[in-house]
Amino acid sequence: MQGAPRASDRMINARRITAVLISLGFAAALVGANAAEARKRGREGGSTGDAARIDESGTSALLRELGADFEVHHTAHYRIAHDTGAQYAELHGVLFEAVYRAFHEFFQASGFRLREPGGRLDGVIFADRTAFGAYARKSHPKIENAGGFYSSANNRIALFNSFSDADYERMVRSIETAETSLRHVRKQVAESNAARLTLKSSDGSREELTREQALARLRTEQRSLRAKRRQLDGHFGDLNLTTTIHECVHQLSYTLGVQSLSADNPKWLSEGLATYFETVGYRDVGPSGNRNPQRFKSYREAQQGGRLIRLRDLLTRDELFDVSKSAATTAYGQSWALVHFLLDTHAEQFFSYLHRVARTGHASSERAATRLKMFEDAFGQDIATTEKRWHAYMATL
Repeated sequence: MQGAPRASDRMINARRITAVLISLGFAAALVGANAAEARKRGREGGSTGDAARIDESGTSALLRELGADFEVHHTAHYRIAHDTGAQYAELHGVLFEAVYRAFHEFFQASGFRLREPGGRLDGVIFADRTAFGAYARKSHPKIENAGGFYSSANNRIALFNSFSDADYERMVRSIETAETSLRHVRKQVAESNAARLTLKSSDGSREELTREQALARLRTEQRSLRAKRRQLDGHFGDLNLTTTIHECVHQLSYTLGVQSLSADNPKWLSEGLATYFETVGYRDVGPSGNRNPQRFKSYREAQQGGRLIRLRDLLTRDELFDVSKSAATTAYGQSWALVHFLLDTHAEQFFSYLHRVARTGHASSERAATRLKMFEDAFGQDIATTEKRWHAYMATL
């Protein structure tokens, strides 16, 4: 297991998250005088109710379970256990509360009578993937390689800092190596006034260029490396954000009563809702009907590759969402696309359908047939017609 992150690493990661949050629309909650106001609003509950009383015994039990390296950060609606450092946890507390407000306001405006959570919701954030993986294996071995998960058994979400991921660190080292080579070449150019230069890279290779060519090469490579750093931090920042939002939505759906743990919950519906809300991270205003870039890409690639899942299979075959299988990416992308389509074109029927699903019993031997009939009844047309109209709609995006 990796050691705990150094204080300097924690600060770097917090800065990266801050930059990503600001770039995606959370600036009002994180910078200037508004930062203190955001923390105050988080503690006091903002527009979604007063903060719950802190459960000291529950907090002590959570810390005993997780170990001495963990601390707890409280917001109005969340108890966040973490070993990431206070700043990182506070930033995620702001994000958690933003998702809570967006989810609550969206469904309340849609006519849902939401339950009160009855106490703070639990979230656990690990400093690295290794510790997260060990924790995840206790719930299910297939989720140890996921970016996060929601456990209905204890109504808890678990996440980790994706900036500590081995893939991220490997890519950073690659960029740093290229930057070192670039500095080596820049030094040679600066120390010579010759019209033609034989440049030696740090790896020992040589190249003969005019001075103008060498200067142009330096400018091009510098721009390229800066772009790669931005793309890398943006990608892994998006993973932190979208994974956090996704798992928060699962937790909120069951806690606030949009879905019921005692019902037969089709995976496409649960995952479609979670992926639909991932766009909260782009605007901090809740789902707005905008495309989810990652999920739209998965849908489009499956369509172009002839790998789209039939609608009747998406509605009935929960095993398609097994993250250890290659089909899962397509299943998640199509679930977002289906919820996006239904909310944009059949919103009233969709909310009615959500209510009906929450009142169903546990899955039976006739589950597939029951699901198909319920879907057809809710939207007033057969599966084939809905499927045709759905894909025609997606072609317009």
